[in-house]
Amino acid sequence: MGGTFGSGAWAFESQASVEVRGVYTTALTALLLGAVFAIARPSPTIRARFGLPDHPGPGQARVDDLPDHEGVIIQGREETVRRVVQVLRRKLPFAVFWRGDSGYVAFFPLPVKQYFDGLRSRYAPTIPGYYRLRTLGVQPPEVADLAEGARLFRKLEGELVWSRLEPGREFTIFHLKGGGRVIRLRGTVDRASEGRVVVRRRFRPGRLFDSLDEPILPGDWGLVVLPAGEWWARRLYYRQDGTFVGEVVNLNTPVEVFPDRAVYVDLELDIVQQPDGTVRIVDADDLEAAVRRGLLSLALLQRAYEEAYAVTFKLAAGNFGEIEPGRLGAGPAGAEDGI
Repeated sequence: MGGTFGSGAWAFESQASVEVRGVYTTALTALLLGAVFAIARPSPTIRARFGLPDHPGPGQARVDDLPDHEGVIIQGREETVRRVVQVLRRKLPFAVFWRGDSGYVAFFPLPVKQYFDGLRSRYAPTIPGYYRLRTLGVQPPEVADLAEGARLFRKLEGELVWSRLEPGREFTIFHLKGGGRVIRLRGTVDRASEGRVVVRRRFRPGRLFDSLDEPILPGDWGLVVLPAGEWWARRLYYRQDGTFVGEVVNLNTPVEVFPDRAVYVDLELDIVQQPDGTVRIVDADDLEAAVRRGLLSLALLQRAYEEAYAVTFKLAAGNFGEIEPGRLGAGPAGAEDGI
């Protein structure tokens, strides 16, 4: 596997150089070499995979994992950092970028991790879901057979995630905005099955339900349906006695579920369903503004609209899954939240 990049010290001296560390090293090295960057201080494994010479000097930029392995931070000489970000934006249209306190952050939603799986497999045996497992803290074994690898991934994800999502367990939804702001939506697990978790939440009165313009009253509660890998998350709102207030379907990057949390990037676009069945798409201006500001890509804008209309048809047909709007018993409420 792999190939030979570069041709000696003269090439290194004439190129912008980047040091890459962390779980994404192989995939990012392949992208950066393809964009004619030199790789500074490559590890013995990376040298062998790519046929690189050993260049012990520091790079003009450095790429490191975020603490949760959900992406990377790029630091160093401003011009080189900017070039690295430009390359990654072009190569990874579903990634989300923003300037952090100490460098540029690149957040990798699930489609980026899946693309990296395929890219890494060109240089080392890589099971489907490799980078998903790395974010779960697992170093997957090297398995060449894809079917065997897929079975192993499903087994490991089941043990690490789905078997641990017991009803009543505290659960946080990390609702990440373009630009890096994080909104934490807290609740408890209402139910879970492989590939889907439903979170129960309750709310402080005195505000309005997002996009519904309905007041939050004492005892109001809601359910959030989080289907792993889908480009949306459902929020259903109820009064204390179970009367349906309305539903908001949030368009977002594919949901990643962990034992205690779910993570996605909000794509701004929402679909609202009123109790009388009326359905409308809202917040398109917010999505367009996020793209103009460079917080979301044109590829994400296009995907958001595609998914929005697909969801609209499901809502209109009344076949949107295990929970349908209507009158539900209130039952025990989850952790109180103000959103």
